[in-house]
Amino acid sequence: MMPPEKHDAAHSEDLIVLREKNQHEYAMALLAARERDFISERGYREATMKHVKLFLLIALAIIIVFAAYALYIGKDQFLAEIARYILVGGGGGGLGYAWGFHRGKRVD
Repeated sequence: MMPPEKHDAAHSEDLIVLREKNQHEYAMALLAARERDFISERGYREATMKHVKLFLLIALAIIIVFAAYALYIGKDQFLAEIARYILVGGGGGGLGYAWGFHRGKRVD
């Protein structure tokens, strides 16, 4: 039978080797999980951007068809009024957004 101090030293060396092996396995599993998450997130972002682009394309097509129809039936003044409201409202909204964004970044 081994003396107690030799047994404890061998046991602690075994524990150190086991802990290092487990850390390596844990790190490899963590890297594999991170890679899966990265691929999954990339796919999600690509799908989201594809849907946003499709929505914007459909909205633009609807607006163009509406404007073409309004011009066809002779309602060009109506289109001018709509454009004026969009420019005034959009400009005011854009300025308000920019003002609020910069105000939020400022530290008081």
